Amino acid sequence: MKLSLFRSVLLAMCGSCLLAACSGNNAPIVAPQTEQPLLSAVPAELLPPFPVDRSGAVVVDNQIKGSEFFQKSSGALASLNALSFNVPADGLEYAIYSFDSAGDPLVKLVLDISLSSGRAPWLGLADFSSGRWQFGAPLSSGTEEFMLTSGGDYTSPTGVFYFAVVGWDLSEFVINGANVQTDSTVTYTISGVVYDPLDALNVQDVEIFIEPGASSVLSDSAGAFSFSGLAPGSYTLTPAKAGYGFTPGNEVVEISIADVTDVEFAMQDLGIPSHSVSGNVQLDLGGGLENVLMTLTPGGFSIQTDNAGDFSIGGIVNGSYTLTPSLAGYEFAPTSINLTVSDADSTGNDFTGSEVVAATYSISGGISVGTSNLENVTITVNPGAYVTTTDSNGLYSVPDLSPGSYTVTPSLTGWVFNPSSQNVDIVASNVTGINFAASPDNNGTYSVSGVVSGPPGGLSGATITLTPESGPPINGVSLSGGGYSISNVPSGIYTATCTKGGWTITPFSQQVVVVDANVTAVNWFASPPF
Repeated sequence: MKLSLFRSVLLAMCGSCLLAACSGNNAPIVAPQTEQPLLSAVPAELLPPFPVDRSGAVVVDNQIKGSEFFQKSSGALASLNALSFNVPADGLEYAIYSFDSAGDPLVKLVLDISLSSGRAPWLGLADFSSGRWQFGAPLSSGTEEFMLTSGGDYTSPTGVFYFAVVGWDLSEFVINGANVQTDSTVTYTISGVVYDPLDALNVQDVEIFIEPGASSVLSDSAGAFSFSGLAPGSYTLTPAKAGYGFTPGNEVVEISIADVTDVEFAMQDLGIPSHSVSGNVQLDLGGGLENVLMTLTPGGFSIQTDNAGDFSIGGIVNGSYTLTPSLAGYEFAPTSINLTVSDADSTGNDFTGSEVVAATYSISGGISVGTSNLENVTITVNPGAYVTTTDSNGLYSVPDLSPGSYTVTPSLTGWVFNPSSQNVDIVASNVTGINFAASPDNNGTYSVSGVVSGPPGGLSGATITLTPESGPPINGVSLSGGGYSISNVPSGIYTATCTKGGWTITPFSQQVVVVDANVTAVNWFASPPF
């Protein structure tokens, strides 16, 4: 293998540059050629002065490891991982390749060429620093490496590396293969399995140690294990589980350029005497607590309590262990027990479980209408669709809410609310003061009526004035008998007053709310002049 460095020779589509050419198989060197006879038969859209991505026009005739075949002329025949060229006199054939660098720096291009006869082909690199195709010396038979770390910018704005092989005028050759090397970090995986030849042992939770690296993994229920992110090199794997032996005792694994997937360890019971760890879990209110997961570490031993709260974990060899109970919605006393197995069973490892009642909180507030309050407003809290209504004082409270984020929304036909909803976060306390202001929806007109009483037969000629929050007032006059009715009153909130010269009328004013219905019994009492 020889290394070929590109010279600083740039070949442009619209300029003239001399190229030295030679043929393979010790053929005589031909006269130097200008670019015109070399490239004249290549359509401009295939070899532009500045290459652009043309993924939509890609013809994938051939897939080569590390490089995708991009486009070829009709005279270049694809066969397996090779392209064959037999260029006629004064003719020209070519192949253009592209390689997606995926953001990794380019290192080198490796070409394997077999020359049969005639003129030697040329290799051109798309140089994005100059916008030109860059050509070096003619190619020779065999494998050549072309360094891509200097001499030009060979990566397109979209991260693609382009190169072309051009044969011309009675050139006969084969491109056997093309590969591009990038400066990227490649890691691999070592995986395997722990198995029992007699199919009688539990192959789960065997600890597999790896050196170098000082790390370990546990085998799964099928005995499988895997280490990932490993650089090429030599590693030693060692299995371990108390009371068991393994064949082989360790295995040296070599990673070169591929994952290693066939590491196997056979597991045998060494016949070491084993014991049990047992006990009971009781509810604090009495009775056994079942389905509590009892975990004994190290070793990953576990079992669930039965309906009486009893448990027993067998196959435990001498050593120090920690026993821990767990069950969703419960807490335990003690939280764990440290114990030692020494040539005997460990009994009486008892726990008490208490149900954990999750704390809940409330959201509360009120609905106001001007200076008054509004009852029977529906308050909805989501998520959860909690619903309540305001009382006669316009107040509400939604209880039994877990910590979290909620949206509070009021609703009542004929009313609009400001704000229309509020977001509330419950952390660890009740949330108060989630208030809303209500106002009529101002749809339709209605009447306001009542009686001005006091003197016998009621007071006629009194002026009743309805003053809205905005806009002009609306007036009415009491008739014989003191009765009055003011029509065409839009929905809204009004301050009502009643006056007549010399008369004292109570109350001084009243708030009148007109919403989707006529309002009656807005009454007054008049006292005569002294």
